[in-house]
Amino acid sequence: MTNVPNAAPTTSRSMGLPPLGKGLSRFSVGLAVAIFLLSKLGAMVTSTNSGMAFSTWPDAHGYWLWPKNVALDGFLEHSHRLLGVFVGIYAIGLLVWVFRRDQRRNVKLLTVWLVLLIVVQGLLGGLRILQDTNHPFLFAVTHGILAQIILCLAAYIAYCVSSAWISRSIEDASKVKTLRFMAVFALVMVMVQVVLGVVFRHTENVHAKWIHIGFALFVALAILVAFSYCMGNFSSVPGFRRMSRVSLAILGVQILLGFVTLMVRRPKQSADTESLGRAAIQSAHGLLGALLFVVATLLVVRSYRNLVPRGEG
Repeated sequence: MTNVPNAAPTTSRSMGLPPLGKGLSRFSVGLAVAIFLLSKLGAMVTSTNSGMAFSTWPDAHGYWLWPKNVALDGFLEHSHRLLGVFVGIYAIGLLVWVFRRDQRRNVKLLTVWLVLLIVVQGLLGGLRILQDTNHPFLFAVTHGILAQIILCLAAYIAYCVSSAWISRSIEDASKVKTLRFMAVFALVMVMVQVVLGVVFRHTENVHAKWIHIGFALFVALAILVAFSYCMGNFSSVPGFRRMSRVSLAILGVQILLGFVTLMVRRPKQSADTESLGRAAIQSAHGLLGALLFVVATLLVVRSYRNLVPRGEG
């Protein structure tokens, strides 16, 4: 007589997802990388105060492709503009590919939102230049925060069209719910910290600076606890151990960069392009903050998609 196991299988595969192929997955990852590089270049523009190298937009003092005799601040600013155009075209390409290959309505809608937000982001950058005397920091801060959201959305779409979306694992219900709570809490903490950082970088507000520094301790603890719990309880689930290790490594480097940035940072001067090393450190700190935003987002979505509480699967 054959014994029938009483417990449900630990791992299952979701059905109904069409084979999208590796091409679309790699293309979406490429877009996320391009947006990350665009954010890095934008961070350098902010750190060197090069945003007003040109007082016209979308042209650069009459030039559309590349201005003549451009200084370093103009090089950073116009490179940022051109890369932004490239990202916009790339995102439209992803939109077309998703509509042709992916039948899921929510993924199509997410991609549409990504393209629209990229367009809005470009317009905000232009308004920051054209309205420099009228609430410039409002446009600059909104532009900086939206950049983080766009990066997270691109990473989420890349996850949705990857093979990681398909795998589902049936796990202890209490542990899954605990991880979900920790993941959401960590994500909210990171979001608040990102907003504080963007406000400080664009306004030089001293209160925002010290709130950002003090709040960093609680953010670090939230991330440390969430990913340590994930690695300790779900290391057998494909991708979760690696995601946790990478995230904790990013956190460690970010804490170190935070101390270094605090020591080397100076109030920005007009077109401060002489101290590129200091600007690079400040920008790297901001970019790692964006990466923590991304991994916290992915921890939330993966805890809800890839983990099925036993008894609900």
